[in-house]
Amino acid sequence: MARSDTETLLSLDTYSRIVGMDPRHFNQMYCTSFPDPRGYDSIWYQDSWPNPGRASREDVALAIAEAEEMMAEIIGYWVAPKYTTDDRQIFPFVNYPRSGRRPLSVELERLKFIAGGCRVVTLIEEDVDISASRVDNDHDDWGELMVFSITDADASSWNIDEIAVYPSDSDTDDIYRIKGLKITISGTTITVKGQSPQFTIPELWGTDQAIDGDDDAVFLDSVDIYRVHTVSSETHPPVRFMYKDLTVYPPYTTTYGVLEEVIAKRGLVQAVPAVWSDVTSSWSVSTLTCTMLTKPDHLLLNYVSGHPLLRGEVHPKLARAIAALATSRLTSPISGGGESVEKIYNEWQRRSDDDSFQRKNCPFGDRNGAWIAWQICHTMFGSLDSFSL
Repeated sequence: MARSDTETLLSLDTYSRIVGMDPRHFNQMYCTSFPDPRGYDSIWYQDSWPNPGRASREDVALAIAEAEEMMAEIIGYWVAPKYTTDDRQIFPFVNYPRSGRRPLSVELERLKFIAGGCRVVTLIEEDVDISASRVDNDHDDWGELMVFSITDADASSWNIDEIAVYPSDSDTDDIYRIKGLKITISGTTITVKGQSPQFTIPELWGTDQAIDGDDDAVFLDSVDIYRVHTVSSETHPPVRFMYKDLTVYPPYTTTYGVLEEVIAKRGLVQAVPAVWSDVTSSWSVSTLTCTMLTKPDHLLLNYVSGHPLLRGEVHPKLARAIAALATSRLTSPISGGGESVEKIYNEWQRRSDDDSFQRKNCPFGDRNGAWIAWQICHTMFGSLDSFSL
């Protein structure tokens, strides 16, 4: 569960897997079966101060977040589903019929619209006991896997992307979520599999000490399982039509609406006025009052958009692009030297001698990792055939 205070779409554990790091060492852990061959030099820390001159997990998270933002600017969409809250859109002042029956077309800032509504976290089961869930899958006398299951009558109707695991009693912000897990749903049974180091007690990461993985007390005893999903209702409205009224405070009155996709991949939707019914728990289409004096001032939109996940994770091509671009932007090495991880870091950090027009105009920079990300972005976006993998 390597985590950081910087929110990322690509999990840190997935990043470590892409560049070939030992999942124990990346999570600040060593054990008898998997010792650090260089005396803690491969151990990662949350911050840079315990190991000056080496990248920390926080450093990597910041580089990943920057890479994701840069890629979104190029390909036009987030590399994974991401919620947007209170996206302000100015209401058009011309050519809107007074009847208010025509839906209002809106172009979202990011492409690949998925659904209108807000992020809601619903508890499925709390304090799930995982104290006896470690599995020694390869018979090396160390339980490298954590495997556990729960049942819920509604599980069969859920998507695996919606199932979220958190340390018991933690906040449910995305930064605390244990990511990079393999989750399956069979009937009413939800099964979770992950590397044991992902279930390290988070407080142990804030120290300058390597964590002894042979001590069972360093692992979480229990977790909470939630469903993170999109809800569209009056308390979680996709659209709020905001009318300015200087005679009251706050100076706005509000009506509601829903978002209907027109061309989802282009981020084109319609804002449709609607009224919520508590009786039927559904929206019904309504009208806007649109005179010169009562036209909405602006709209506030709530929605989720981005590239779909693949088996619960960022698409492999996009994940590699993020890892390469993020690594190229790091200012400290990710390795103590002497292993394949150092080779990857050096390769993605290296500046090319290629002086071609395409290479010189790479918007991500002149390092090899930036070039790899630039190629993948164009491939995923489907443009500029001269760029290829």
